[in-house]
Amino acid sequence: RLWWLQLRSILLGIGYVQSRYDPTLFMGYNDAGDLISIIMTHVDDLLIGFANTQEANTLRDKIKEKLTVGKHMKAKEGWLTFFGKEYQQLSDGTVQS
Repeated sequence: RLWWLQLRSILLGIGYVQSRYDPTLFMGYNDAGDLISIIMTHVDDLLIGFANTQEANTLRDKIKEKLTVGKHMKAKEGWLTFFGKEYQQLSDGTVQS
């Protein structure tokens, strides 16, 4: 719980908005107000969707400055890992395991 509270503090501190309907969901917006990233949290696991890998890596680096994170916190274009399972995002936007 303490790790998650620290993560929440970091996300809010760098401009993410916590959903009022689901406290495990955080949204990132650009200066124009467009949604550019979504982060779903579960205990110490994150599911992150970004417009590009560079944004994901920037967030990872900001989190790693303040928290100890595992080796799985990396961005691979078109791939995601959640609960230890890898998923691939296809060109049409769908995701397959």
